[in-house]
Amino acid sequence: IYNSYDYILSINFNSIYHIYIKEKRIMEGLDLLQKTLTILMDLAAIHTILYLTTLKNMVCIYRFIIKDYNKAVEYYITIKDIILEIYGINHPFYSDVLNDLAESYNKSGDSDKANEYQQNLKEHLEMVKIHSPNSSNGKIDSRSQINYQI
Repeated sequence: IYNSYDYILSINFNSIYHIYIKEKRIMEGLDLLQKTLTILMDLAAIHTILYLTTLKNMVCIYRFIIKDYNKAVEYYITIKDIILEIYGINHPFYSDVLNDLAESYNKSGDSDKANEYQQNLKEHLEMVKIHSPNSSNGKIDSRSQINYQI
C-alpha cells in the first residue's frame, strides 16, 4: 500500500525522536517528527496510527516542553478531526482529546474555549455513559475522567 522504504523511514524518524528528546535536542526531535508527517502525508497515510502517534508526540513537545499551548491546540484539533473520521465519536480517544483541548486552551489563557471544550467533554461522557453496554452499572466506556477544572 505504501512505499515501504518511505514508510519504514518515517517509523525510524519517529523512533529516533525519542533519543533526541532524552538528550534535550528538542528542535532536532521536532524536525524529525515534521519529516515523518511530511512523508506520511506524501504517502496519503494520514489515517494511520503512526500519523496520530507522530502528531501526539509533536503536541507533547509543544505542550509540556516548549509550553506553546496555541501550537498544541492546532495539533490537538487535527488529532480530534482524524479520530472522529477513523474511530468515531464513541471512541475513548475522542474524550481524551476533548480533555486535552480544554486543558490546553486554559493554559493558553482562552478560558471561553476551555469552558466550551470542558462542556463538550461532559456532554460526551454523559452520552457515552447512556449508550454504553456498561451504563447500567454506572461505568463509562472511556479511559478519560473529567479531571479538568477551571
